[in-house]
Amino acid sequence: MSYSPAEIARFTFLFSRSKIPLTVIPAALTWVLHDYLVTLEDEVRYIWSQRWSLAKFMFLFVRYYTLLLLVFDVIQIHTFAIPGFVNDNLCVAIDPTTRLLGGISLWSIEIIMQLRIFALYNRSKKIALFNGILFIISIGAFLWIMVLGAKRRRALIASAIRLPLPGCPVINGGYANWALWIPATAFELVLLSLVLYKSARSVTHKIRLKQGVSLTQVLISDNIIYFFGITFVLIFNNVMASGRTVIPWFSFG
Repeated sequence: MSYSPAEIARFTFLFSRSKIPLTVIPAALTWVLHDYLVTLEDEVRYIWSQRWSLAKFMFLFVRYYTLLLLVFDVIQIHTFAIPGFVNDNLCVAIDPTTRLLGGISLWSIEIIMQLRIFALYNRSKKIALFNGILFIISIGAFLWIMVLGAKRRRALIASAIRLPLPGCPVINGGYANWALWIPATAFELVLLSLVLYKSARSVTHKIRLKQGVSLTQVLISDNIIYFFGITFVLIFNNVMASGRTVIPWFSFG
């Protein structure tokens, strides 16, 4: 089989991009496994002994789902890298599958974040209802965009599927890819704004009472660092999925 100079150039680019998840995902799995093993004793002592509750369920779900998700990703990526294993149908099917699995991981984290805000606002039912409605809307928008992307995936990878790449072509771009995480990012910004507002109110109150305020204490007590971290990851994910920057696709790594 002969290739044109343009195809060779594209193959070189896509081949280098395909190698990144093959190395990043095992490294991410190693990190998660290390964290799991060093904290397992604390989990057994402080979590397993507790009665079943939503908090316990969410903790265990996020902890073990993340681990299983990375194991699945390692197996999937390295299996697909076997020469002759993949075809266009398999590549079209696996793309929305992995995105949906990633979405489930994100949604479970966002449920925990909503619980944090629920507690932060003195168990306000209005805040919980407001966040719950936006949460459902963001999930619906995610699924709708994911379906649109799945329908366009075959055409997006059609010109690269014949190239001898290790696995499916790592091709992002198109609004159905970068827009997929926009609803979750927008919802996360709403949650972050609620935390920032509560933090500002807390600081203002302490200043009026002429109490000393430690910025670090405020950041930690109101979970701002945690919310900023999740928001940053989502924005970074949008940049990766856009396919318009030098940042490659790291998959779940």
